Amino acid sequence: KDQRYVKVGASVSFLTTNNDQIFEGKIALINVLAETNQTIIARIIINNEKGLLIPGSFVNAKIKVAEIAVPLAVKRSGLQPFRDFTVVYALVGDEYEVRMLELGRQDDQWIEVLGGLQLGTRYVSENSYVIKADIEKSGASHDH
Repeated sequence: KDQRYVKVGASVSFLTTNNDQIFEGKIALINVLAETNQTIIARIIINNEKGLLIPGSFVNAKIKVAEIAVPLAVKRSGLQPFRDFTVVYALVGDEYEVRMLELGRQDDQWIEVLGGLQLGTRYVSENSYVIKADIEKSGASHDH
């Protein structure tokens, strides 16, 4: 079902199974091995000047199949669970407040915000667990 989204020219990022360096490239060639189980081989053009990749290596890859502009998105790394909600911590004056979010489409770095946060609101996008711990110690402040 997802095979139809894999196209020549698509951007790909991947890690080899024996190293933690991220490589990026574009699909140059696609060979379909089996329609029934959607097995394909994709050839990716990458820069391997350092010789870190060995032909035939197995990798874990992510293929960018679409890029969609959304009015508002937050970094996934800023999200925290709070009660039964997913929240970010918004900077209001000198304090952080919980903002309960209604979420939409997502990728591995960003999540669309459908409600709960205004465009331009400053929020904690990294290490938000530190703010969460401070808020939980002092008693949470949040909107109703």
